[in-house]
Order: sequence, then C-alpha cells, then structure tokens
Amino acid sequence: MRRDLILQYLYQKGKSLTSQELESEFAISNRTLRNELKELNAIGEKSGFVIQKKRGEGYLLHIENQELVQTYMKEIDGALAPDLPRVRVNNIIMLLLQTTEFQTIDLFADSLMISRSTVFTDMIEVEKQVRIFDLKVETKSRYGIRLLGDETNFRRAFSYFLSQKETGLLKKSNYQTFEKAFPFEEIRAVLSEEVQNNQLKLSYFALENILVHIQVLSFRVTQHNFILPNQEKKLDVSLIKPSFMNIAKRICEILSELYHVVLPGSEIIYLAAHISGKSSVDDIEEHEKNDLKQKLKNCLERLDQTFLTQFSGDQQLLNTMIMHMYPLLRRLYFNLKLTNPLIDDVYSRYSDVFMIALNFSEMIKEIWGFELSSDEMGYITMHLAAHVEREKQKQLSSYKKILLSYGLGAGSADLMKMKLETLFQGAKIDVVLYSELQSLKLEDYDLLVSSTSIPFDNISIPYIQVAPILTETDVQRIRRTLTRYPANKVKEDVPTLLSLFHPDLFYIEESKESFDYKAFIKEKAKSVVELGFAAPNYPALVVDREEKISTILQNGIAAPHALKMVAIQDSISVVIFKNPPTIDGKVVQILFLINLRAGDLFLHKELSRLFLHLMDHPETKQKVLKSNNFNDFQYEISKILFQYGS
Repeated sequence: MRRDLILQYLYQKGKSLTSQELESEFAISNRTLRNELKELNAIGEKSGFVIQKKRGEGYLLHIENQELVQTYMKEIDGALAPDLPRVRVNNIIMLLLQTTEFQTIDLFADSLMISRSTVFTDMIEVEKQVRIFDLKVETKSRYGIRLLGDETNFRRAFSYFLSQKETGLLKKSNYQTFEKAFPFEEIRAVLSEEVQNNQLKLSYFALENILVHIQVLSFRVTQHNFILPNQEKKLDVSLIKPSFMNIAKRICEILSELYHVVLPGSEIIYLAAHISGKSSVDDIEEHEKNDLKQKLKNCLERLDQTFLTQFSGDQQLLNTMIMHMYPLLRRLYFNLKLTNPLIDDVYSRYSDVFMIALNFSEMIKEIWGFELSSDEMGYITMHLAAHVEREKQKQLSSYKKILLSYGLGAGSADLMKMKLETLFQGAKIDVVLYSELQSLKLEDYDLLVSSTSIPFDNISIPYIQVAPILTETDVQRIRRTLTRYPANKVKEDVPTLLSLFHPDLFYIEESKESFDYKAFIKEKAKSVVELGFAAPNYPALVVDREEKISTILQNGIAAPHALKMVAIQDSISVVIFKNPPTIDGKVVQILFLINLRAGDLFLHKELSRLFLHLMDHPETKQKVLKSNNFNDFQYEISKILFQYGS
C-alpha cells in the first residue's frame, strides 16, 4: 500500500522531509498525505516507530524499537502496492520477465492493486522500456501478454531491473523460492577467489553486477531457458582471455551440480564475456595498449580544445582511462551492461564534468561505433572528475608565499593563519598589520588575504577579503576562487553566478495537461537566441542533450543545457511552475536552462552547488518557488549564494 511506500521512503532517506517533497514524490494531495501519516502512526504504536512533525523541517521517522521496525519492514517487503508510475511500469516488466507464460491484465491489476485502465495506460511505457533491450510485447486475445526476444536480451533486461532495487519490487512466488535458496555468498566467495588467483581487477560494483548476472542465469536455466548453442558465434571468442573462460567454467560447474542441469558451452562463453567486460587486467597486449593510448590521447586533446581543460597532459588520467576503456570496449562489443548506482549523485555533484563525458561519449561512438549508456558515462565522469580535483589541488599548491593582513587583534590573526595553513599546506604565510601593508613589496607574494578592505589600485597579485574571524564559509570561498577549473586567474571581470540571471529570461508558468518537456525547453532556448545570448544552434543542442540523458534532477529541479558550450553571453533562464508537471515520473517545480561559454565551465560547478543546496534544503527551495517576479527570485537566490559564500 502507498502508506508503506511512504514509510520505506522515510526510512531510506533517514532525514526530515517536507510535506511538499512527499507530495511531489508520491503525486498526492496534502490531505491524502496527512491521512496516510495518521494511519502509519497508528501502525507504529505496535511496530516501534513514530513519524514526528518538526516545525520548519518536515516529517521525520523516529525509530523507538529497531527490532519491531525490522520485523514490520520484512512483512511489507515484496507485498507493496506501488502507486508511482515508474514503479508500476518496472513491476509489470518484472512480472513479465519472471515467466515465459502469458500474463493477464487482471493479474497485473490485482498484483499492483490498480485498475485495468491504469494497466493499459502503463503498458505504453512498458513497451517503450522493453524495446530498449530488443524485446517486444506480444498480446494475444483471451490469453494475455508476454515478452518475446533472444535469451541474451531477456537476461540483460532482467539484470537491469533487478539492479534498480525500486521500492516495492514485485517478485513471483517461484522467484522468491529460488532467491531464498540461491547460494549468493558461496558464489561471491568463489568468484572473488578466482579473480584474485587470475590477477584480475574487479571493482565492488562490477563484482555485484556479475553476481546479479549469475543469479539471473541460474533462475533462467531452472526454467529451462538456455542461451542456444551456436549463439556464441555472435561473439569473437578470441577476445575472451583463457583466464575468464576458466572462471566461467568453474562457476558453471557449481551451478550444474546445484540445479542438476548440463549447461551448454554457449552459457560458459557468455558468462566469460560478462566477466571479461567487467574486469581489468594489467597484461594488455602491447599493440592493443598503444593503439588505445593514442586514440584516448587524441580524444583528451579534443576535449581540451573544446573546454579549455588540461586532460591530455595528465599521465595518471591517461593510464586509468586505458585500464577502464579496455573492459568497457569489451562490454560494448558483447552488448553488456554495467549499472552505476551512483549515477544520480555523480550527475548532481559533477554536472560540469558530466557534460564533458557526454562529448567524450560522442567521440567513442565516432571512433568505435558504440553508444555509451548513462551508467557508463557516470564511470567516465568519475575518472575525469578525479583529474579535476587533482588540478585544483595543484592550483592551491602553487601558492607558496601568502601575505595575511589584519586590522587589529593579533589573536584573531593567529587563528586566521592556522586555518590558512590547513588549506595551503607547506606554504609560507607572513602576517602583517594593515597599517604596515604599503611598506611591503606585494610582488614578492603569490596571494594577499586581508580582513580589511584594500583601497590600492592595480594590485598585481590575487587578493581576497575575508571576515576578521575567518569562517568555514571564507575558507571554502578561498578554495573555490583559487581552484576554478579550467584555471582562471582571479580578476575583476569574472562573472558571478548571480549576474547570469536576467529578468528577460525569468518565467512563471502554469503547466498544461499535455506537457511536452522537450518542446518546452526548445522554445525557451529559442528565446535565449533571440535575445543574443546564444548561437543559433543552441536550441537544437539543448534537445540533443536531453535525448542523450534526462537533465531532470531530484526534488523538483531540472537543469537542461546544450550538448556543447555555445553561449555568446553566459545566461541562465529560470522557469517556476505553479502547477508542476510530471515528466518520466519526476515532478519539475523549477527549471534552470543553462547557457555557458567554453572556458566558463567553473560556473557549471557553482550551479551544481546551488542545485544541491536547493535539493538538501526544501524550506529554502519553497521560498524560491514562492517568488512572484524576478526581483523576488533574485533576492532569494542572493541569500543562498551569500550563505555559502559564492
């Protein structure tokens, strides 16, 4: 039931959630939410929990008896009635994947506790989702619905939806029986041992992905669904090293004994391909390594030209990318998926680098002919982000000699110096009274930090003013100011985030019943072009970006932007929806249409910080949403930026 979904949601989040967040997540009214919470608290009296309402914060699940709560959670697990469209669709697909028989509309309606008309509506999205895995829905009068397609595609889809771990994931009784008996830990131990013995490298997430594949393989063969002999001819077996085949053989021997079946050689080959596509090896053939290295270096150089970055000069990045790309290309060739559970966090926190990864994925398609999934782009983003962080640390390390000026209070100056020493490790920091500043040669220093305003004109070194008592906000502001990436000298004409918002690009909209999100953002992008802020191809690039991966974030925030940075003048269009539309199961309350120039990538990072702040502080977001005009909006945003020192 929906109330149990709400309980699980509060339990998983582990923090206070406002009524607006809960209403948006479950697409319900405030009155319905209050009724559901009232029922939950009645259940909680006997089940060891209470949902508290905290003024100014929202609703918080308070655990009074962990054992009773765990017992109740087990009771409702797998027996929930999902009310969210995306959960319903996933569950219909899951029910279809767990059997080869026809399933009736009534079965879906009863299992999900929804109407037949809702099932028919959801089937449109079901057909769209399974098509991604080259499966199709077969409908037969008086029989029902089932999925058709190659066994390899069934397994790809099954593994994917299992890894989503959606709240209320429905499992048929036969699958539940199989799952309880499956020796997960034994298989994990054997796989880990073999990986170590064969000197392979396997990340935690890759290991989990392979285990899910083995679990799906086991379930399908218990239903007598095998990868047919000769299907392995679709693969170039020569690409699979003997070590991967040996591991697959051992795993298949265990499964054959466990389920009393003889697995054909095609099953061993496909399992070996999975392991090959998700493992790294140190002994890449020299000619393969050199070819891969040269192509990657060319890709990184092209990224540098587009984004004014320095990726190609980072040998550590090049080496890690070679080791990542080797199994990645195997995965793409074998049509395998590696899911990334961190994808939402990666995109939210590194949206600037994610945009670079999108361009990198276009190069992979151009060179090798493969399309990267959003999960794979997430892993590429993590490698590129590691480079960005290293570059920022190098920038901080370049400030070897720092001058700290204070007005009065030697004690506060000592505190300021101590905090700066933690930021600029190894740097020499000289402390001087403001009155003595003019007698010094500023050119001898790399940076001037002062607790008082400096009236001198034409200061030849970077200068940052801070509070007399250095706060953590000041420290973070210094870090961000000095570690912009791409590197950007501290100068007066650097645009601020607040300056990117314009009254001509601010809108308050009433959403319509039939809302076309892509058409809407394209129309707003055209306005950006008409005002002279962006190149003519900007609208098309915005839609291209959206078709790659959705730019709708969490908690009502959307941040569409172009596939390439083609701004003539940096700008951000803002749309506040008074009746928020729901797109792909996500509510959009406020939309930021981003338009930046190449070289201003650091502003993308500052925007990520703003979005994260709005997502983590719903009460602040509500104040922004209540803006009735541009001045109201600008005032609320300026308060946020001032709060975290941007």
